[in-house]
Amino acid sequence: MMKIPRIFSNRRNRSSVHIIADMLSILKSGPQKQTRLMMLTYLSPYIFHKYLSICETKNLIRHEDGVLVITEEGKKAEEFLRSTLSQIQEFEALRNRKKKELQDFLKRLT
Repeated sequence: MMKIPRIFSNRRNRSSVHIIADMLSILKSGPQKQTRLMMLTYLSPYIFHKYLSICETKNLIRHEDGVLVITEEGKKAEEFLRSTLSQIQEFEALRNRKKKELQDFLKRLT
């Protein structure tokens, strides 16, 4: 079975950016049929077609010989999104650590 890379593993309450990043990440691994991509991204048909339309309009994804493929622009966008989302996750982890340190410090004062 093919291992699908995930930029954002938590499927619940994904932002639009995370959904598009997931779609591009999957297609970067290779072309996919439309239904397969929809299943791999865990999206309903309505939501999937909404984001597919956005990606096609922005020239990130195109139909080619009955499958969806990522464009060169889509590859650049996927790399940028992966890098940026990774930095955001690192920042959030740091913020959480500092918040805990602050709470512990304040507890010791009282």
